[in-house]
Amino acid sequence: MEEIISSIIINPGSFKCETKAPSSKSMSIRAIAAACLSRLGLLIYDYSDCLDGRAALNCAKTLGLNFTISGRELRVKGGIKRKKRPVVLDCGESALTVNLFSFISALHNEKTIVTGNSTLNKRNFSELESALTQLGYTCKSNNGYLPFEISGKICNHQITIDGSTGSQVLSGLLMSMPLYDEDTRINVNNLKSKPYITMTLHVLSKLGIAVENNNFEVFNIKKKQQFRRSIIRIDGDWSGASFLMVAAAIAGKLEIKGLDIDSELADWDIINNLANTKALVIIQGPYIFVEKMSLNPIFCNLSDNPDLFPPLAVLACYCERTSVLIGVSRLVNKESNRAQALSTELTKLGANIKIDTENDCMIITGGKLHGGTVNSWNDHRIAMALGIAALGCDSPVKIINSECVSKSYPGFWKVLKKSIC
Repeated sequence: MEEIISSIIINPGSFKCETKAPSSKSMSIRAIAAACLSRLGLLIYDYSDCLDGRAALNCAKTLGLNFTISGRELRVKGGIKRKKRPVVLDCGESALTVNLFSFISALHNEKTIVTGNSTLNKRNFSELESALTQLGYTCKSNNGYLPFEISGKICNHQITIDGSTGSQVLSGLLMSMPLYDEDTRINVNNLKSKPYITMTLHVLSKLGIAVENNNFEVFNIKKKQQFRRSIIRIDGDWSGASFLMVAAAIAGKLEIKGLDIDSELADWDIINNLANTKALVIIQGPYIFVEKMSLNPIFCNLSDNPDLFPPLAVLACYCERTSVLIGVSRLVNKESNRAQALSTELTKLGANIKIDTENDCMIITGGKLHGGTVNSWNDHRIAMALGIAALGCDSPVKIINSECVSKSYPGFWKVLKKSIC
């Protein structure tokens, strides 16, 4: 059957939007993983029904999780009831699901095959394989790529991991290790994306799990802990909302609710990034207001917030003078090589972008963009970035492979298009 390639045309124009932030897929997946580990049950409000969230829920169901769904409420009756047989976990395109559920399934000492599709099969999981092997599991992979075959049982309770490429392996370890039969210790070198570990620790703490965190370098975890019964309300997603905030800074105004300024979610720092460009940002009770102003150049280090790179790269295209975004190396092993994707596609629209790998940065000189045809590289954050870039162009922008936004923010195109006037 011939593959159907989706596309969308975004017309330039003013942006005026009043909306609620989407639910965080990152927190939703962590909550679903925690539900698999809790014998007492869990109630999850406002979980994200995006494709990545569905992939996590599908893996939980495969492992025997019993749950019901009513609207945006996910009610879990208590832990997984895995039978003694091999299972195949289809993680869709969700790397976080791979990293969390590989450890969760391995707890049961039965063979697990971890698979995925599309962009996930192009992502390297060598650090996950190393962690599983250090713990004593037998792990067979395609040179660090899926599919993974995991078998055996844990025989080592001290592990050292490299955190320079991201935090997801550490999150997987932190969520599963409280159920081990011995105290465990995780040593971490050069951890990036620390805010995502803060989110993991927040979810664990809410469910009664204690983790000793020594400066994000050493984590000590007591054995045989129990996840308590609880209610988790999923926070609004700063990562998805950041695209709407940048759209407002470029082309109009935004009134958005559902974002917690005290949230443990990583990408709330978009507020500081926007404020530093002199965009108008007002926080008033449950609402955040963003409005277009003359934009100063951006100078920021996004090593801990790589998901902010795509929207801020677009914003830099509309800022005065030259902006510098640090952390390009964090963009390589994503749904696409995001540094290359952003440079290639925004350049098609007239952007002036240089990648300086020696200094780990992207250099963007602001100017006028024009319309054209671009490709998302089947990457949800690249697609959304190109969508908001179109607002200030001098003619329409056609985005090929546009439906990939469903991976994290299924309603994005509807919100964007109805807000253009």
